Amino acid sequence: MKHLRSEDEIIKTWDTAGTQPVVSICCITYNHEDYIEDALNGFLIQETDFPIEILIHDDASTDRTSDIIRNYQANYPKIVKPIYQTENQFSHGKRMNADFNFTRAKGDYLAICEGDDYWVDTSKLQKQVNYLIANPSYVLTFTDALTFNSEGIIESNLGGATRDLSAEELIVGTPIKTLTACFKNVFKEKAWPAELRNAYYGDLTMWSLLGDHGAGKYLSDISPSMYRVHNESIHSSIPQKTRYRNYLQTLFCLYLYRVTQADQRAAKLIAAKIIRHLVKELSLIDVVKIFTGHCITTLKAFLK
Repeated sequence: MKHLRSEDEIIKTWDTAGTQPVVSICCITYNHEDYIEDALNGFLIQETDFPIEILIHDDASTDRTSDIIRNYQANYPKIVKPIYQTENQFSHGKRMNADFNFTRAKGDYLAICEGDDYWVDTSKLQKQVNYLIANPSYVLTFTDALTFNSEGIIESNLGGATRDLSAEELIVGTPIKTLTACFKNVFKEKAWPAELRNAYYGDLTMWSLLGDHGAGKYLSDISPSMYRVHNESIHSSIPQKTRYRNYLQTLFCLYLYRVTQADQRAAKLIAAKIIRHLVKELSLIDVVKIFTGHCITTLKAFLK
């Protein structure tokens, strides 16, 4: 932290200092004591001419994560705005960003980065917001990412798009590296759709909802963000076949959401994508198991 600008120095660069944030950075974290400083430093090095806020949700970490966040909060009280849970909310089926960060975000734009990942480009947010302001037909911007572990770089843009995406491609849940995304805040004061709460990959449902408002722009002139793979990472520790089933389960959620919204065009697009993947990868028995299990889970959610 000693090499970072002070809070006053950061605020002085804002054209509208002291007013409402333009970007709300949403960060969720759990037991990231070895990584959370990298994430927070990546937020605080952002050079913008507009106000930002850092909304961080600590899901009852059992290590020193919350202590580290409190230190940053003490030094940046006008920017760093944490929630410290005393009981783990993920285990109760809560959506960390949707339930705790999006609902309190004041910015017209949202940017996402989890507590074990980080940004390196100081102009990342400024360039992304500038593009969205200048191009109203786009709702989302995203950039490159590098996947790394304790031994170094593994791969570039593993599982993330590296080209512009149409609104239709967003609607069907085309993968994007979440830590690179900055998008219009279309979620203000909106409850997360019940049909999507059980989707395994919440980021894909987010892109789909954003697709109702515009297209996605890939910005190649921003230095790659850093996506960390480690033993405690939930996604990276899952076997490939299980990941694929979770992906299909998410597509089923998107399909049911579009059906309940009477959005036949979007439902057909998603159904076609599901069929293509089923024919390519899974047996009929696997399909029945996934679909039946999802329908039961969704029905229980509606009856609560």
